[in-house]
Amino acid sequence: CENENSMIVDLHSAVLKNLAQAAIRLEQWAEALDAADRALQMRDDDYKAWFRRACALEGMGRFEEARACLARIEDIAVGRADRERVVHECQQKLVRLQALEERHQADQQRMLQRGLRRGIFSSDRKGIADAPKQPKPMEPGERR
Repeated sequence: CENENSMIVDLHSAVLKNLAQAAIRLEQWAEALDAADRALQMRDDDYKAWFRRACALEGMGRFEEARACLARIEDIAVGRADRERVVHECQQKLVRLQALEERHQADQQRMLQRGLRRGIFSSDRKGIADAPKQPKPMEPGERR
């Protein structure tokens, strides 16, 4: 009976990791994170589930948490026969995370500069605040 339970847990964990991977490919970050987290509840030392979690967090822009997941994977990999491959994958993901974070910060800086140039943060924004928030509804038969 214990052997059957172990097989069921293994199968359920594999399904959750596959669900996380599918959600990642579809950019459904919250669903991917949920599936990875549920897989980790079953086995806290599952490096694939940690990697899926890192990918989901990356997609959500939660770079620091993603880095923490990758560090956890490197800890889990100690003593594994495939440790070198696992650590290499983590290092590649860390490089990608760094590039994404730098790009994100540059985008944030550009948006801030654009807002400053347009006066969005100034006290003289009456024209912006008075702008209509929604377009006027169309009359029957009217074209735009």
